[in-house]
Amino acid sequence: MIDLRAEFQEHFEEVEAYMGLVTAVEHAAQSGTPILQTRSGTASTVKPLQQKVLCGGVYLHLYNLVEATISRCVAAVETAASSAKRWRADDLSVKLRREWVRSIARTHEELSTDHRLRAAIDLCNHLVAMLPAIVKIEKGRGGNWDDIAIFRFADRIGIPLQLGEAIEARVKQPYRDNKGALTLIKCLRNKLAHGEMSFAECGDGRSSTELDELVHLTRDYLEKVISAFEGFVSRYEFLEPEKRPLAGGG
Repeated sequence: MIDLRAEFQEHFEEVEAYMGLVTAVEHAAQSGTPILQTRSGTASTVKPLQQKVLCGGVYLHLYNLVEATISRCVAAVETAASSAKRWRADDLSVKLRREWVRSIARTHEELSTDHRLRAAIDLCNHLVAMLPAIVKIEKGRGGNWDDIAIFRFADRIGIPLQLGEAIEARVKQPYRDNKGALTLIKCLRNKLAHGEMSFAECGDGRSSTELDELVHLTRDYLEKVISAFEGFVSRYEFLEPEKRPLAGGG
């Protein structure tokens, strides 16, 4: 099984390292203009514009953490469901079987008549030959992940995403611009990516305290998401109940 925790921690340490730089610069600015000392001994000041750019970068790092985490969680499900080519289509849960059909029949793609027929024949041949199911889950385009999208995606593949009341309330609470934390991160990341907002505009008026709260809320939320995916895989919930090894089947 893919070690989701270790990979998440590795990515999160990068966010923490960046956040540490943002905080250090802000604290230095409170005692005057922050100064960086170069190897040659010359001093370089950190300008207010540079501080804003640093703050703006936090949102990009956080969104990358969100998307990387979801990608690895999905990969863990795909790996487990395709493990050692052990499971056939009729072993899969109804929702995972739907994802399998979607991938092999390419139902989510715009295809010509000939390509549509070829995909249908591939599906038919697979079933007739009773081949093992190789599960690929369509995630859609990047840049769209927030708590709402993650909840809907998890539900689509059969994962009950139960965060607990405390995390649920924190994630849903308007954080800024009347948006919840994950929605704000997604929207600002997309504005940065599409050139609708500069890093300086994105970071303007943001304090390290505010950003640090956002970082740790994102961490707490994603850890709950990881737990849900881990449980789904470890309990073989990607299979029909009677086919799960822990239930005495399969």
